[in-house]
Amino acid sequence: MSKNDYSINSIKNKLNSIETCLTEVHSKATDENKEKIEQAMDSVIKASDNLSNL
Repeated sequence: MSKNDYSINSIKNKLNSIETCLTEVHSKATDENKEKIEQAMDSVIKASDNLSNL
């Protein structure tokens, strides 16, 4: 595995951790805050997908 692949995998793992935390927070959030959290989750998922396409 090249250094670049390792770095991409490391970033994807961190994004996965962020997504997990956002999911947990989302379950406890008020309706008003859920929309903001969902937007953040969409961004994290998009970033992870973009890395997968490299």
